[in-house]
Amino acid sequence: MQEADSEQDRANLIDIVTSIMVYKFTHLSQAEIKAMISIIDFTKEPRAIREAKEEGREEGREEGREEALHRERSLILRQLTKRLGVVEDGMAACIRCLSFDHLEALGEALLDFSDGEDLAAWLKENLTWITTPLAQQLGQDLAETMIVRLATLSPAVLADLSRAMPEFTSMADLEKWLAIQE
Repeated sequence: MQEADSEQDRANLIDIVTSIMVYKFTHLSQAEIKAMISIIDFTKEPRAIREAKEEGREEGREEGREEALHRERSLILRQLTKRLGVVEDGMAACIRCLSFDHLEALGEALLDFSDGEDLAAWLKENLTWITTPLAQQLGQDLAETMIVRLATLSPAVLADLSRAMPEFTSMADLEKWLAIQE
């Protein structure tokens, strides 16, 4: 039992020393740090290195998701332009706010569009692209009257609302913003 404790103590000590070295010697590579502390058996990487790798992986995944979302939005805009001609700036701005799920739904729906009115109608019929993140931002569900009110806004104003949303901390902020727009 004591041997297991000393092995665990050794592993903990290696983790601590490695963590200190990783943060202290930011200009050194992992190999250089490993050489400095003369650890030959690296069957278990020190926790600091595992955590740094995981942070890097997560950052890479997030960048990949953002890039994929950007490409998906660009594709949908190109398809809409090819199908309908010029897409109004306000509607294009709305499309740049859509989530993957909404982009996928729009990608299917656009095959049935014959003009910009169809796109505007789709954006208004599928308001969850704005109401869901808005409710999350405000920390409460939106009343049906608010949803009806949002449905009366033009796509350009809805896109402006999407961009202004991070500034809202309460329903009163949303009400003030809407009053200015109307």
